[in-house]
Amino acid sequence: MDRPAINDLEAKSRKELAALAQEMIDGRLSFVEGAPKVLALKESIGGIADRDRDFDAFVAISSETDHLPLEAHRHRWSPQALKRLAPEFDEAERWAKGFAPEACRNLIGRFGEAANRVAEVFSPRLPQRVGWGEARTPTRFNLI
Repeated sequence: MDRPAINDLEAKSRKELAALAQEMIDGRLSFVEGAPKVLALKESIGGIADRDRDFDAFVAISSETDHLPLEAHRHRWSPQALKRLAPEFDEAERWAKGFAPEACRNLIGRFGEAANRVAEVFSPRLPQRVGWGEARTPTRFNLI
């Protein structure tokens, strides 16, 4: 089990990652477009091994398609070049659909809302600073 988020930025990144994975599963975002975004979010989430099977799926997609222009850069490419690359885009997406949906489901399970709520319940509570040096320890957990 992955460790809980240690700060607000990491918690936000976990939610974004789960939402991004869901967009790819739903077909609202291609796996080719989503792979670099997944890898960028990974950098904001601590406790992930360098070789993580779920993230490695997106490393493979990104590595095999890094020569293809992403949507944000296509306006710089000629229509003829994009037309020539269209079959390669389609083939790369078909290839990614063979393994990326499973990785997406795993990421949602690991970093989605339900996973974060479970981590909240079971994570130790540290004393909170409430004033000039005095500390207060919560006496109960916020349950799901």
